[in-house]
Amino acid sequence: MEFNRNALLLIVLLFWGCSVSRTASDSRSEDIQLLTSTLPQRHANLFHQLPAEEFSAEMNQLLSRVDSLTDAEMALELARILARIGDGHTQLNLGQAGTGFRLLPVVLGRFEDGLFILMAAPEHADLLGAKVLKFGDLPAEDALEQVARYISGDNEMSALHFGPSRLTMVEMLAALGAAPSDGPVSLDLMTPDGTRKVHQVAPMALSSYQEIAWKSIERKSTPSTAAAQENYSYRFLDSDRVLYIQYVQCKNQEGLPLKKFAAQLWKQLQAKKPQAVVVDIRSNGGGDQTLNRHLISPLKRYQETQEVQVFGLIGRGTFSAAIEFAIQMERSLNATFVGEPTRGKPNHYGESEDLELPYSGLSIGYSAKFYQLSDVQDERPWIPPDIPVGTSFEDYIAGRDPALDTVLKMARPTTLEDDRS
Repeated sequence: MEFNRNALLLIVLLFWGCSVSRTASDSRSEDIQLLTSTLPQRHANLFHQLPAEEFSAEMNQLLSRVDSLTDAEMALELARILARIGDGHTQLNLGQAGTGFRLLPVVLGRFEDGLFILMAAPEHADLLGAKVLKFGDLPAEDALEQVARYISGDNEMSALHFGPSRLTMVEMLAALGAAPSDGPVSLDLMTPDGTRKVHQVAPMALSSYQEIAWKSIERKSTPSTAAAQENYSYRFLDSDRVLYIQYVQCKNQEGLPLKKFAAQLWKQLQAKKPQAVVVDIRSNGGGDQTLNRHLISPLKRYQETQEVQVFGLIGRGTFSAAIEFAIQMERSLNATFVGEPTRGKPNHYGESEDLELPYSGLSIGYSAKFYQLSDVQDERPWIPPDIPVGTSFEDYIAGRDPALDTVLKMARPTTLEDDRS
């Protein structure tokens, strides 16, 4: 797992970036009725996991409570019901302003050793690097487990990916019994110097949240953070023995289409003849999967002419069109995967489209197509790593990338001294 400032903000702002109008509660029932009747018609197969009668019962129950719920409670119930569909593309973006959520001015990251504060508003800069032990009386690990029921996903990696950002929503914490609905939130923390303290953090409205001049924890750079703002990039590592390719988004980059980038890559492969190639798709959440073939092509050609090891770095951020790329790496390149399980299934629902609820203005994402990317019998919940490797908070701060380090170690020639050890 690898974090960078822009990726962290992107994950957060995916939730908090939209703007819609608020409506009176008496219009909500019409939105619910529209969603109940329309979503089954538009989704590729809405009831592939949740039976139709249970979906109807959930929506009818929500309809009976509609006038007693706040905007945020209404949004949470919709998110919970949609999460039961079992499809990462079918979801309610809880960051829409019409949901009425208020946010804690911190950004959290989940590591092997816990949940840590990675970014904060200036007034809370002293919290940077602190480990979150509890939200109120609720242990952080329990909070991450419980918040999963509000997060749509193909598998539980979605909760790991989005859970930290969801736990900065005060209304979400209130639903979990971890905070009062009007704030502030009591955070039980372990600071970097080992001091345990309870800190009160007041929530803020979306409009104020978007204006924060964020302070970030200091950390050393890694190859994966060096060019994270680009859709794709490459660099040679380990005395040019390893070609590292970072594929962040399945989307053409302005001024450098992926096909042209792949042609440049082919020339570099021919010129330097690396012994190993590693493609990092840990932060690739998808895009246009028809572009993937351009990147696979030069790697396949090179593999046919040279003895080369091919590795793929995968993780909780690997989703949607990036799953198709991983399948091609698996089949065409016989790649060895290192890292965490992917957030998407090999065979999955996708091709995300939106259904707008006319009265609230809320936008519901849904899957319009089923992608059979692997064998019909392939029922894996994710693409698993051949070599599981996690990241600790200490690794993150020190600029260590354990997954990439594992690949570099494997790619180095074995020496006589190595054989003796």
